[in-house]
Amino acid sequence: MAKKKETVQKATEVVRKGFNLNNFKKKKGYSNASVKFKEQGWIPLYQAFQDITSLPGIPTGHITLLRGHSDTGKTTALLEAAVNAKKWAFSRSSLSLR
Repeated sequence: MAKKKETVQKATEVVRKGFNLNNFKKKKGYSNASVKFKEQGWIPLYQAFQDITSLPGIPTGHITLLRGHSDTGKTTALLEAAVNAKKWAFSRSSLSLR
């Protein structure tokens, strides 16, 4: 185990000596400029969810985890979010029912 730890330490030292964040950004084509955050959107959920969490729904563009005990509304929130997300996506698209 001590040998593994020593090897990891040596590898870490080598990487730290040769690594430069600015060079890495240039090589990958990243800019040093600040990144603008996009506007926050929400998939609306029922009023009880909004009252309990103080959030208007589930944020779009993020991975969201709903946790809790059984029979606390996780599945209901998921199903409602799926329906509302579908409505939201359809209303934003250029498609229309004929």
